[in-house]
Amino acid sequence: GLSYPLRIVENRLLVEASLGGGPPRAMILDTACAVTMASTADLRLTRPAPARNARIADGAGSMAALQARTIPSFGVAGRVFVDLRVALYDFSAPPPGLFPDHTPPISGVVGSDVLSRQVVVLDLASQRLMLGPPQR
Repeated sequence: GLSYPLRIVENRLLVEASLGGGPPRAMILDTACAVTMASTADLRLTRPAPARNARIADGAGSMAALQARTIPSFGVAGRVFVDLRVALYDFSAPPPGLFPDHTPPISGVVGSDVLSRQVVVLDLASQRLMLGPPQR
């Protein structure tokens, strides 16, 4: 299959994703994040979701309720997901220590809700990502 660039910055995996058919932007690839997250700055690219809130847990186990929205088109590594439910988060002011100072601007997190829908191959040595249809 086709492979796509993957950047590793301070042990964080960064991929390019497109929200609402817009230009690619950096997002963190995080298998531990249950819900894909988009920036509150991208509210205009979304519409209301059936469920108003998305609950997430941080690494320490604290729970937070974030506004849930639906993004009509979400593209990553050659795949496009239609009507994806996302949680909105203000990535312009993350908690101290979450991102190193030199991390490129982050527009969101690609979570396990997207990753679990397909076969994911991470080639960390070559910094490449491949997504394929689920194996049956």
